[in-house]
This record gives sequence, C-alpha cells and structure tokens, in this order.
Amino acid sequence: MLIIKKKIPELKSEPITIYFHICAEIGMGLVAILSGILILLGFIWGKYLFLISSGICIYAVTNSSGYYAQRKIWIFVGFFISIFSVSSILSILTVINLINPS
Repeated sequence: MLIIKKKIPELKSEPITIYFHICAEIGMGLVAILSGILILLGFIWGKYLFLISSGICIYAVTNSSGYYAQRKIWIFVGFFISIFSVSSILSILTVINLINPS
C-alpha cells in the first residue's frame, strides 16, 4: 500500500536497503502462506515451517515497530505489538502440540 502511494522516502534515500527489506517481507509472507497450506493438508513438517515463519514474523514486526516508533506513528506500533503477541502465543502452542500431541 505504501509503495503504491509512494510514501516510502527510503526508496530515494536508501533504495538498496529498502528493496532488500521488501524482498525479505515478501519471503516471510510466502513462507507463512506455505506453512499454513501444509498444516491444512496435514503435513507434520508444516508445523515446523510454521515455527520458522513465526520467528521471521516476530523479528519483522519487532524491526518494523522501531521504524514506526521513531516516527511516532503509534497506531502501527500497537498493530505490530498485537501481531507479535499472536505470533508468540501461536508459536508456544505449536511447540506444546509438537512435544505433547493429543
């Protein structure tokens, strides 16, 4: 959305950095989608891939929170904190399920 509206000043000031960041975010999304599909199809290793994608997501929202906190855009910080919380809880529940399947 921000790319479409051209509201990313780093595209001009730090184009290589932001392109790498955008590629990393796209990769995170693809891994998360793939893990969800694999879990829905019943593949046990989909849960392991989910843990990897959750870790990537937790890192990404932590990093993004700093970016928006620096600019005092608190609504995004709150949004990222909620994503962090949900990802953390789902990761813990997945580990519990892998250790002690019922």
